Amino acid sequence: MKEVFSKQSEFERFYRACVAFAKSYTYDDATAESIASEAMLVFWEKQKTLEEDVPALPYLLGIARNLILHHLRSEQSRSGRVDELTKHTHRELQYRLDT
Repeated sequence: MKEVFSKQSEFERFYRACVAFAKSYTYDDATAESIASEAMLVFWEKQKTLEEDVPALPYLLGIARNLILHHLRSEQSRSGRVDELTKHTHRELQYRLDT
């Protein structure tokens, strides 16, 4: 694949598209920017090994999609652990109040 970001404006256009895509799933500016930055880095590292006819933006958004899914799974897992801790704390408090 030829170098995609031959101009600063191309990099910015791809980055903005990636941030908007990530934000549509995360609803958080900082998280979307973090995901977009990581996706751009992964894309940059892989672009030399890609075939010439691979469309750059869809490939980049595919990387972002995988990072978004990983982020959402992590958040769901973290949320589940917080819920369990809250339930445990509530049971402990109820036990102490009952005794």
